[in-house]
Amino acid sequence: MAFEIALLVIIVGIILLFVEISTPGFFFGIPATVLIILGIFLVFVPDPLIAIIVATMFVIPITIGSIFLYKKLSPERPPIPLGRWSIVGKTGIVTKDIVPDSMSGKVKIHSEIWSAKAEERIPAGARIKVVASEGVHVTVERLGETGRKEK
Repeated sequence: MAFEIALLVIIVGIILLFVEISTPGFFFGIPATVLIILGIFLVFVPDPLIAIIVATMFVIPITIGSIFLYKKLSPERPPIPLGRWSIVGKTGIVTKDIVPDSMSGKVKIHSEIWSAKAEERIPAGARIKVVASEGVHVTVERLGETGRKEK
């Protein structure tokens, strides 16, 4: 009976790991790790109470360490909102040539890539400013070296 419970705890932990892999964020990683470690202790230690006590002695430091590691690896600043309204006026770089009357151009604004169009041809590497936004497409104009619109 104890072996079946241990196996079930391990299986639930593995399922949570797969859920963690398939979802953004870090919500299920620590509980999955805790369940797998607890299940392994339940397999090798016949008395469930002793297994839980010993597993807890390992799980608590691992949990605290995982939280500190996650905080260290996560960005310190909040993400930059790049919604339709917040992107107008932002500057960026052309990553794929922009051709007039075409949506084949691409621009990088902060860390996001957007489909772009413009009234003039703008080569890759040029600096741009967003003048309008529609869905995932932006209308841009070329900036000079000083950040001002070229004539």
